[in-house]
Amino acid sequence: MKEEFMRLITVLLITCCFVFFASLAFANEGTSTVVSVNGVDLTKAELDQEISKIVPMERSFHGGLSEEKQLEINKKGMETLINMELQYQDGLSKGQRLDKKALEREIDLLVAKFPMREAYLEAVEKAGFSEQTMERFVSRNIVSKNMKKFEVDDKVNVSDAMVVSYYEEKKASYMKPEEYRASIILVKVPPSALSEEREVFKKKADSVYQQLKTGADFADLAAKFSDDMSRIKGGDLGYFHAGQADDQDFDAQIQKLQVGEASSVIRSLKGFYIIKLTDKRPPRQLPFEEMKDKIRLLLVNAEKDRLYKLWIDGLRAKAKIIYPPEKKTDKGSKS
Repeated sequence: MKEEFMRLITVLLITCCFVFFASLAFANEGTSTVVSVNGVDLTKAELDQEISKIVPMERSFHGGLSEEKQLEINKKGMETLINMELQYQDGLSKGQRLDKKALEREIDLLVAKFPMREAYLEAVEKAGFSEQTMERFVSRNIVSKNMKKFEVDDKVNVSDAMVVSYYEEKKASYMKPEEYRASIILVKVPPSALSEEREVFKKKADSVYQQLKTGADFADLAAKFSDDMSRIKGGDLGYFHAGQADDQDFDAQIQKLQVGEASSVIRSLKGFYIIKLTDKRPPRQLPFEEMKDKIRLLLVNAEKDRLYKLWIDGLRAKAKIIYPPEKKTDKGSKS
């Protein structure tokens, strides 16, 4: 966890040097207070670092962020910043702190990522930190994570009996539905094909079907004529259950077949296909031994969430959290 944190901080500092993330503050803005937690002022630079960690997870496939999403991320970043500060302060009150030598080692790990110490200090300044505030930032992140381990992770207790009890209570939901195994021969038709062209592909599919009816091997025909990737396995699609296929007609057709039976030529959005049902498995109860590890993980994570909320809610209930008043902008002033 510590190595991951150091790697992340280094990446963020380098990012600031190149002004990669547009919302990061300039150095003179980074020192402005965004919230005060029990008398400790937290800065925009610290908030920007927390926001930077969230953005990659929230960015859309196309890389954009809507204004609404950005506001949501900013809110999450602020909540994380406050929570980590509360965890840090709780740690300090309980004697958890990095001594001078330990802190120096952590900082040295950061400095070592840069060609020289001056480059590190420049990156720190561009991120909106001073050397001293960066040291506190590093200390807070490590101490708060250590406290989370002490107050949450180490207190989780999920017994074997709890796992068994959960399985028995939810047993009905641990059923595997009826499964099918099928093979396919697909004659793909381009979406832009005209009706005359589509008829040519239909005749090809009909020809394959006639060969199948006269005794040709399905797998051989799939390997020779199918446009589906499954052709390399003789058209075998493996096992699946109803509802998994993109094509609802495919589901409907497969349920009509007997094991060993092939369909006639079926038209679909992709083209024309023939399917053969090769096996069918009845619904079955998933045994406890097969599910116990997944259930344990589910219960452990749920207990961690409960303990963390209990801890943080307690800290927040006693905390004095003050947000500075928003600055009024003069519409007539030049930006």
